[in-house]
Amino acid sequence: VSAMAFHPNGQQLVIGGYHELTVWDPRDGNLLQRIKNITRRTYGIDFNSDGSLLAVGGGVPGRSGEVRLLNPVDGTEVKLLGTTVNVIFDVAFRPDGTKLAAGCADRTVHVYDVETGDEELVVEHHFDSIMAVTWTPDGSKIVSASRDTSAKVTDLESGELVATYTDHPQPLYDVAVQADGKHVFSSGGDDKIHLWVIEEGTTKQVAVLDGFGGDVFDLALVDGQLYSSCADKSARQHTVDNRAQIRSFPDHSDWVYSLAVHTESKRLATGCYDGQVRVWNLEDGTVVTTFHAAPGLDVAGK
Repeated sequence: VSAMAFHPNGQQLVIGGYHELTVWDPRDGNLLQRIKNITRRTYGIDFNSDGSLLAVGGGVPGRSGEVRLLNPVDGTEVKLLGTTVNVIFDVAFRPDGTKLAAGCADRTVHVYDVETGDEELVVEHHFDSIMAVTWTPDGSKIVSASRDTSAKVTDLESGELVATYTDHPQPLYDVAVQADGKHVFSSGGDDKIHLWVIEEGTTKQVAVLDGFGGDVFDLALVDGQLYSSCADKSARQHTVDNRAQIRSFPDHSDWVYSLAVHTESKRLATGCYDGQVRVWNLEDGTVVTTFHAAPGLDVAGK
């Protein structure tokens, strides 16, 4: 399960599949919809704040990539924002919904105007694949994570590099920015989550969260809580203020490759390398439902 996202209403969970998106009911794991005619593999999914648009990024590694805007109600295409020479690994709406950032395996970040569909900026500060992109809360900067072992902060208006964080010894997979727009969590292949701060055009490490038994693939920073997925077959929840672990979500069937959080319904969804999805109750850490994100596949995965 390479990408997943809750609709803002919490009643649908969208998951990337093979040439399609599948939409599931997070309460019982029932399949609600299949959105066809999608690129081979989807790696990035994001809703705008009101749920009226669904951004999808993906492609064929080493061959092609694309970024599309879809109508989440019926799955129809609203706009093809762009095609790239390599796969798109992540997409992220600016908080106000006017722009979309996309991170590409060709080491570039593309910024599109959502209304017109125009490509407004191409950022080329990295030296390897862009695995994740996100925005500062005020929408003035883009933070990107790369396989080149760095995270970089780019000014949207000028396209210039603001700061670089280089304390990860292994490739990065994700980044998440706190509400103050200065403190950033990043994770990757060093089995840790780093917390660092942007100060006067440079970065400084604040803390390192360890105790992970493998690569930390995905991060979600929601309402003062940090959620992470890991190759040790578990997900975790930490507080942002003191970085204490609140809960572990263990015993998955494989690497926990992706996750999504919906705070109003108090649900966490985790997606595994083998296609299994679990939906958790954040109030008590229990499993609400478990299913494989492959229509027609039985529980045993046969």
